[in-house]
Amino acid sequence: MMKYKNIIAGILIALSIYSCEEESSLTPSLVDEDRVAAQVDLSKSLVKDMYENYGCGILYDFDFTLDFAYTASSRSEAAKWEKVDIEMLDAADVDFALDFLSENVFQYFKENISFNGTDYNTAYILDYLPYKVLVCDEISTPSVGLMDMLDLSDSRATDTGEGVLHSLGNDHSFAFGVNRMVVENSAQRYSEYRNDNFFLFLTYTMDTHDLYNELPLSFYDYSSAYLDRNIGEVYEEEGNVVDEYGLVDKSWFFEKGFIDARYFYNAPNGLTNITVEGQTINKAIKSGYDFVPTKRMFAYSYVNELIHTDAEALANYPEYIKEKFQILIETFMEWGIDIVSYNPDLATLYN
Repeated sequence: MMKYKNIIAGILIALSIYSCEEESSLTPSLVDEDRVAAQVDLSKSLVKDMYENYGCGILYDFDFTLDFAYTASSRSEAAKWEKVDIEMLDAADVDFALDFLSENVFQYFKENISFNGTDYNTAYILDYLPYKVLVCDEISTPSVGLMDMLDLSDSRATDTGEGVLHSLGNDHSFAFGVNRMVVENSAQRYSEYRNDNFFLFLTYTMDTHDLYNELPLSFYDYSSAYLDRNIGEVYEEEGNVVDEYGLVDKSWFFEKGFIDARYFYNAPNGLTNITVEGQTINKAIKSGYDFVPTKRMFAYSYVNELIHTDAEALANYPEYIKEKFQILIETFMEWGIDIVSYNPDLATLYN
C-alpha cells in the first residue's frame, strides 16, 4: 500500500510542477525587459535627439498592452487601462505627428535659455522626462478617473475625463494623440491639441517627481492657509458680505493669491460669465465654491494660465498675482522649460 501511495504522490508532484511551468509560460515577466531601447527609430531626428541626449524614448510603433496598458501593480489596475482605445498612426502620418510634437512640445525643453538679460542653463527637468513616450493618432476611453488633469486645461478635450483625449499618461508611459485630419483642418483644434498636450505633458512630468514641491516657498506663501476652504465662509469670516447674487469680490479673491483658472473651480462647467446690473463679470467667483484643495492644484492652475493667457488678461491682474507668475516663469526657465517662447505674451510681465 505504501508503494502505491508513493507512486501517487510522485505523480501529483510531477503534475504540480508541469502546471506551474505552464502558467509561467503564459504570464512572462516584463519587469526587466527594456522595450524602448529595442524599438526607438533613430532615423527620426526628434526620436534620436530625445533618446540619445535625454533618455526619453519616443515610440510610434508599439504594443498597446506591453507598452501602455500593462502594469505590474495589480490585475484591477491593468484592467482599468485596458479599456483605453489607442488608434495607431498610419505610416504616412508619422512624420507629421513627430513634427507637430517637436514644434509644439519638445522644442521648449532646453539645456540653455536666455531671457530678460539672464542665462539659464541648469536644465533641471530634462533629467525627469518620461522614459517611454507613445505617439498615436487618437486616444479614447469609456472610463473616468484615469488622470485628474484631463478636464482642467482651458483646451481640455473632455469635461468628464472620458471620451476622445489629447493625451494620457500612467505609471508605465505617456501617450500623445495627434489626429492629423483634425489638426490640419482647424486652427482652433490645432491650438487645442497644442496647448492641452503641452499642459498634460508638463504636469505629468512634474507629477512623477513631485516637482510642484520644488517650487519656491514664496510662490505659495500666504495662499497655503486657504487651500480647500470654502470661499464664502472665509469671505464672511473676514467681515465681508456676499451679495444677493452669491458672488464674492474678485479683487478679494486675487488678494489671497488665487487666480481664476476656469476649470479648476465649479467642475465640470467651470467659472462662467455673469451679468449683474448690466455689467458682465468674467469668470465670476461664487461663495459656494472652494479654493483649490492642494498646493499641487494651486501650482497647476497657474501653469494652465501661463499656457493660455494673453497680454490683455495679464495686464488686468494685480501686482501680487503678476509676481507669482514671474516666480513660476523664472523657476521654469531654471528648470529648462522655455515657457516665454511657448507663450510670448508672458514677456509683457517684464515691460
